[in-house]
Amino acid sequence: MSLTVREQKGGNIYEASRQWASRPPDQCFDSLQSMHDFCAGYKDRSEVWPAQLSTMRVRPHHNVEDDLVMKGPSSQIHARELEFTNFSFSQLCSNISCPSEFMSTLPSTMAADVMNYKLQELENQGGKDALLLVQDERQVVATEPNKMILRATTSKIYDRVWNAQVTDFLLKLNRHFDGRFQPPSVNWRSDSRNTDPSDQGGTGLYASDRDMFAFLVDKEKQLDISGAELVRGFFVSNNEVGSGSLKLCMFLCDYICGNHIIWDVTQAVTVSARHAGNAATETFEKIFPLSIALQVSKKASLDEVKIRKAQTKILGQNKEKTVDFIFEKRFATRRLAEAAWVSSDLREGVNPNSVWGMICGMTAMARSVTHYNKRADIEVSASKLMEVAA
Repeated sequence: MSLTVREQKGGNIYEASRQWASRPPDQCFDSLQSMHDFCAGYKDRSEVWPAQLSTMRVRPHHNVEDDLVMKGPSSQIHARELEFTNFSFSQLCSNISCPSEFMSTLPSTMAADVMNYKLQELENQGGKDALLLVQDERQVVATEPNKMILRATTSKIYDRVWNAQVTDFLLKLNRHFDGRFQPPSVNWRSDSRNTDPSDQGGTGLYASDRDMFAFLVDKEKQLDISGAELVRGFFVSNNEVGSGSLKLCMFLCDYICGNHIIWDVTQAVTVSARHAGNAATETFEKIFPLSIALQVSKKASLDEVKIRKAQTKILGQNKEKTVDFIFEKRFATRRLAEAAWVSSDLREGVNPNSVWGMICGMTAMARSVTHYNKRADIEVSASKLMEVAA
């Protein structure tokens, strides 16, 4: 099975932040239900057609200048004309070894000729069996009663997990746990196009015609370990058109800032599966439910043991000796160690001379650093310190 499991200890996770920064407003949702309705709409209007690419043909669109459509032999269901999206055009070009950017510069008649030549060449490869993901828009677009859209062209072994299946799973999970899982709070971006906070994006719930991403935290079951509150959460992502894996990342962290950077990760486990064979379906149906159930029901146990060790492991009897230890063991520069000690000393209930205190101090400093490389250096130092308490 094409399954990957990766563990991370220390440092930050930026994947949710990249989603927050890049998603346009029309891909942001204010609730799991609204995101599910959106994804379910695409699933309900979509069909999967098995096809041999060598029998498909491309021609200029009869109504839209410079656009192309694709259809199959008249004796098959594929005889209906399929309009391309930008993504499905690029994907098909890749499948038949045509550079999509160059093809987009050609007149539609010439582009169709080139693509048809490449499609015919596939007969030498046995026709190249494929799965066409087709979206039926005949009931949606009244002015175009025959409108059908090609969403994706994937191999015959493609193992599709629908985005709507994932969102339905998350809805049921949340209902089971009385709505405990919610997106973390967010800072509204200053470059938003309007002043209505509900339209300014960055909600932690994102979906498009291709993929979805849900970032959720357990708002009721934070771990309180000797005054240190740790956040437990996870994010799930999926792509149903062949350009991404199914992924689940579960984490325990110190803090999540407004732009959804997950700070000072004590432990994170990422499970991902390619959409090939039955890997994605097996992972979604068996591994996801079990992993999240263990994440939710697990007490502090191993995580708490690690943190308590870090809280009780004393590096020095005072600031000078603690800083000397950090510097001499090459965990950080003397300047960074001194600044981290001062930052930690300001936190109530945290001993700045402990491993945990210095990690907290470094994490607090990293949050205020805007330069990525400098921030990464601080995170690496904090990660190395955690190993001292292991």
